[in-house]
Amino acid sequence: GVLGTGALTNGVATLSTAGLAAGSHVVTATYGGDGNYQVSISTPVTQVVNQAATTTVLVSAPNPSTFGETVTFTATVSGDVESGSVKAAIRYDGPTGVVTFTTASGVLGTGALTNGVATLSTAGLAAGSHVVTATYGGDGNHQVSISTPVTQVVNQAPVTVGVSANPTAGGTASGDGTYGHGATVVVTATANAGYTFVNWTEGGNPVSTAAAYSFTATANRALVANFVLNQYTIAVSANQAAGGAAIGGGLYDHGATVIVTATANTGYTFVNWTEGGNPVSTDAAYIFIATANRTLVANFALNQYTIAASANPAAGGSVSGGGLYDHGATVIVAATANTCLLYTSPSPRDRTR
Repeated sequence: GVLGTGALTNGVATLSTAGLAAGSHVVTATYGGDGNYQVSISTPVTQVVNQAATTTVLVSAPNPSTFGETVTFTATVSGDVESGSVKAAIRYDGPTGVVTFTTASGVLGTGALTNGVATLSTAGLAAGSHVVTATYGGDGNHQVSISTPVTQVVNQAPVTVGVSANPTAGGTASGDGTYGHGATVVVTATANAGYTFVNWTEGGNPVSTAAAYSFTATANRALVANFVLNQYTIAVSANQAAGGAAIGGGLYDHGATVIVTATANTGYTFVNWTEGGNPVSTDAAYIFIATANRTLVANFALNQYTIAASANPAAGGSVSGGGLYDHGATVIVAATANTCLLYTSPSPRDRTR
């Protein structure tokens, strides 16, 4: 086909083009003649057009990245052509084809050139440093080219640590958050009043019995601080078994209402409840809230009775044996008659002689 035309100036016509494809092209020049000169055709000239050299430039973003984050590699391919001693970068039709992205371990993937640019996005790079190159495969008019290697740094992903308390009323758990891989993490469990910290568990499995649990962040973790409601032993006894009974002792949860009851036996009277020898209540039914272990003693006292004895008339004699006696004691009261008096047991009529 026709490449183009050129007007004669001083017998010379020229045509410049950068549109010839790579290869050999047989070109002839045909003079169309004028009123004075005939048509003439040149001897054919074979124009050899070599493939244009290319330059591939590779960049990546973001760099450094974090494990699991998408990284985009962008390769820009430029075609070069020489004209005389001047080398100018041009993009007439531009390079076409495919760019292959590779690492030391193999091919990451490929990208088709669009307006001289090919991209590849991946989130599959492992943590560490990766040396990546982009290789343009060339086309009919452009040579193969390989980019300067780019080192993509992939940092280890941050670690998320979550903490919770079980039950929530049992206490608090702190130390949760996001930590850099390899950082030291300390999570702390603090029991509320009436509760005791038991352990840390993860997925139901115990991992530590230390309230301040320290570990190295290497993976996401969900930790549970376990608490148990305190239980207290309430022990009751009577200071003397014969005096009575004490009931209500046992195992009680923290905050539970406890009622201990002292019941006196016949002939005894309840005095008080003591703990460690110190009086704590004079109520036979002693009510309190369980907040600690307790050892309570119900104290009983043996009843005492006053035996009063007198003579009637006083001149008639004397009596003895009166006084203060314990319950169940044997009491002997004696009457001694004065002279000329006869003591008889009380009757409707007293006799004298």
